[in-house]
Amino acid sequence: MTTKDVIKYFESYLKYAKEDGIGVPSEEPFLIAISALKEKQHNDELRQRLYNIFGDDVTLDLVVDELQHQLEEPDKPHPLYAKILTYEDADKWKKWKQAEQQGRLVELPCAIGKYVFRIVKTGASEVYTITHEGHEYSREVPFWGILDCQFNLKLVDEFDKTVFLTYEAAREALKKMEKAEGRS
Repeated sequence: MTTKDVIKYFESYLKYAKEDGIGVPSEEPFLIAISALKEKQHNDELRQRLYNIFGDDVTLDLVVDELQHQLEEPDKPHPLYAKILTYEDADKWKKWKQAEQQGRLVELPCAIGKYVFRIVKTGASEVYTITHEGHEYSREVPFWGILDCQFNLKLVDEFDKTVFLTYEAAREALKKMEKAEGRS
């Protein structure tokens, strides 16, 4: 006998008891039972819908827990962070995971083609000459400049050394280079 059958049985019993004049000592327990069974039936339908969508992986309890967590702590990520992926997204994720495991996945500091700032030699230089104990020593020190250019894969190894996302970061790095060369 299903929940639906039990609800029909109780409802029919009350209806015929009234019509036949048999009466029942108290209608209230039957009404409470019918209400509880309807609620159970609704919950069973929700569980079935979840099962049809996710299989055994997601329960009604898990959904309620996640909703409660989101309402009580919206800024705190849930320890069981999950997203529902389309089949296409799941296939991409699988390929990325395989590439990562094989050491082929690279995370770029920015998109290919994005304008970045690069410290480069300008072509000009300055010659420093000192004399020590009758010997003359000279050193040529190149001048550096900052150019903007489009990011490409050849610049990956230079990122945060001579290639930067912002002009300010490149300028700061250039100041450090010049200081190290004695030009501060």
